[in-house]
Amino acid sequence: MGAGGGGVLRNSEGDWIDECYRSLGHCSILHAELWALADGLEVAWIRGFRSIEVEMNNKEAIQIFSSPSSPFEPTLVCRFRDLLHCQWQITFKHIHREANGVADALALLGRTGTPTQSELAHPPVDMYRLLQLDLDKWRRRTPNC
Repeated sequence: MGAGGGGVLRNSEGDWIDECYRSLGHCSILHAELWALADGLEVAWIRGFRSIEVEMNNKEAIQIFSSPSSPFEPTLVCRFRDLLHCQWQITFKHIHREANGVADALALLGRTGTPTQSELAHPPVDMYRLLQLDLDKWRRRTPNC
């Protein structure tokens, strides 16, 4: 079985907005993380978000995306450059894997999916528990003002 990539879009309160996932065939974990990042950013752009905070548990993926002159395949690097040149603000934040359960579950779902990007209008029923766990962790680390 190959790799999968996935991500979830949340609003400023941490609530679910959208998610995406795809099968990526045989590739490294880093490569899968980069494809998931690019897919998620494209969904965010299409949905009209112009100021976003990306939370990832892979520091290397964040560094590569932030400076896309990388040794990765030209298609992926081209997508990075296109996304970076859009009129929006992207900030990156490293989080622990335990606070990113939905994205990990979507990546597993992507392993059995198709190579094209899939979006879900509503979260799968079996993801509601993970969404709540991630949200609880998000609320614990966000100060109340």
